[in-house]
Amino acid sequence: MQVQSMFFKRRASEKLGDELLQANMRKAKGKFVDGRAKAVAEFGVWEEVRTHAAMVRDRALANLDAYLVEFEANATKRGAVVHWAETAEEACRIIVDIAAKNGVKKVTKSKSMVSEEVNLNEAPGGRRRAGGRDGPGRVHPAARP
Repeated sequence: MQVQSMFFKRRASEKLGDELLQANMRKAKGKFVDGRAKAVAEFGVWEEVRTHAAMVRDRALANLDAYLVEFEANATKRGAVVHWAETAEEACRIIVDIAAKNGVKKVTKSKSMVSEEVNLNEAPGGRRRAGGRDGPGRVHPAARP
């Protein structure tokens, strides 16, 4: 949990009363909605493209095992090492072990759906306060050496 979270409700209430912020949010929302509608209209065949994109996604998911093996082969040819994990716990262990084997003292990562899905920040040995914060409430996840 980030330190800021305990103040969320109070800060959210304050911001709801901020007229300038609310005006800017309405303006941004309007531009987004209007801009998207305009782009969809200009595209002309929007529904056909959406349908095709859904078919591509479904085909990729149906054949994900083959695509992953192909990715591993191509990445390995280029010098990468690919690690396979069957569980979130195993993925976290692999990441923490790599960091520990390389003497990593501090890790700064961007927000990532993968790291959230495997609970990397809460992995044993994978989180500690590493010398402070990177701005309000941001704690650096770090592997123990």
